[in-house]
Amino acid sequence: GGDAGVNATAQWLERGPGDMSALRAEGLIFETLAGIEWTDLHVRKALTLARQDARDWEAVVRLDPSNQIGWNNLVNARVQMAGILTSLGEIREAREQARVAMGVEKRVNESGMIGTVLSLTAGYLARLEADAGDRQAAAAAVAANQRFVALSIRDLPQNSFCRPFPPEYIDYYCFPGTGPGYRAHAPPYAHDIFNAVLRRARPC
Repeated sequence: GGDAGVNATAQWLERGPGDMSALRAEGLIFETLAGIEWTDLHVRKALTLARQDARDWEAVVRLDPSNQIGWNNLVNARVQMAGILTSLGEIREAREQARVAMGVEKRVNESGMIGTVLSLTAGYLARLEADAGDRQAAAAAVAANQRFVALSIRDLPQNSFCRPFPPEYIDYYCFPGTGPGYRAHAPPYAHDIFNAVLRRARPC
């Protein structure tokens, strides 16, 4: 089970604190366990696991700053923390975690993978900022989402199916089950402008 995996990686890291394979394995285990606990409504336990997940990925990118998957997973860990904190009503800290995740842009080389994960982060941040009543910050997050969506498809062939599809996902809708008010929908949704949300949701 998950506990056995964590025990195994912990023992390995005691012998070699900089072991990249053990850090990656532990980070992936913590991410999965955090998601399970969050789903089971053990939210504070999920938060503890998510923090441990982020700690491992911070260690990975510190050891190997060129590791794009490590940076991607670090952003994902921060976004997971932001979601868990939102569940706890800790909106200020949730916004801070999302902003820290966005700050990875300054520490990593551009790529489609990084564009994808940061576009999702910006979309979620737009909702948090809008819900907190900060329209200017929400608008900045919406604009950042558009910039990262463009980065995510920049290097794809013009006639590739993958070129039109990702924007539908990372621009408009994001993951199923994360609730309404993602990205451009966030400001009008937060301010009860229902018709504006409806027009965006049904452009045709």
